[in-house]
Amino acid sequence: MAFCYQDRKFFRKNNVKIRNKPKGKLKSVHPTKKNNGTTLTEQEVLDIRKKYSPGKNTMQQLADEYSIGIHAVSNIIKRLTWRHI
Repeated sequence: MAFCYQDRKFFRKNNVKIRNKPKGKLKSVHPTKKNNGTTLTEQEVLDIRKKYSPGKNTMQQLADEYSIGIHAVSNIIKRLTWRHI
């Protein structure tokens, strides 16, 4: 069945779904944030870079310690994020 833009039935209010914003609390942001959505301070980022070494602390251990994802740790170490530090 082909779709026809001139079909008025398709554009009735009953056929349109409106997405509401999720209810509940918004994600809290760290009080010393410099950019939106960050949960780390600049000092914590420097600590992650100092602590990381493949033989000692793995990315997963650092992610667990700072309560962030492993991809965030990887991006910090590779300097894909927090480049200005």
